[in-house]
Amino acid sequence: MKVSWIDLMIERQSTPEQLRTQTIVDFCIEHKISESKYYYQASKPENQKHIVNTCLNNAKKYAPEVLEGLGERGKKDNRAAELYLKFILELREKTDVTTKGEKIDAINYIVPEK
Repeated sequence: MKVSWIDLMIERQSTPEQLRTQTIVDFCIEHKISESKYYYQASKPENQKHIVNTCLNNAKKYAPEVLEGLGERGKKDNRAAELYLKFILELREKTDVTTKGEKIDAINYIVPEK
């Protein structure tokens, strides 16, 4: 079964930027499309929905493993953890993954004094 360039674009957009092996220009050349076509398809709401779902599924799939390893790896090398957490923060900035657009009431938490 042939995979469409749109499916590949969704997969690419779902990958953290630091882990992408190809630039958008190179991707467009390989698939014989214009950059404007790439950006148009990447920004379409239905494709954005697929991108976000793929990102969230990847985060759910790999988060336990990453978090388990953070304790040990974090003592020596923070780079892998930093990349993963940066990706999650970028995803959070791009989309509302928690409230589905509903208002969040502020919760005040007071840290008790020792």
